[in-house]
Amino acid sequence: MKKMLQLLIVLLTIIYSIPIVAQQQVITGKITDAGNQALPGVNIVIQGTKNGTTSDFEGKYSISANATDVLIFSFIGYESQSITVGTQTNINVQMEEDISQLSEVVISALGFEQKKDEMGSTAS
Repeated sequence: MKKMLQLLIVLLTIIYSIPIVAQQQVITGKITDAGNQALPGVNIVIQGTKNGTTSDFEGKYSISANATDVLIFSFIGYESQSITVGTQTNINVQMEEDISQLSEVVISALGFEQKKDEMGSTAS
């Protein structure tokens, strides 16, 4: 009887300690620029993993993370930011412009050439 009681105590201890080890929480927030305008399409990734999300049209995001995780916020033309989750469940981020990255963006236009059949026939 005593051994069964000890076994029961050990099993209960293990069962109750599992949620403490892997306690994920949902982190939400809004991402804006220096003028408090929402930034859609900002990448949010948990450092060292492939888990991530992007901000919606209103700059809002939601991601599941542990308290020890570090969130990386990145967007073209802005400096990346790293924030440790800790006990926070709402993390609002104001992205700062990165002038050096802006000079690296190249925009090009492609010309389209329309070809006509010189014989006047059509092909299908």
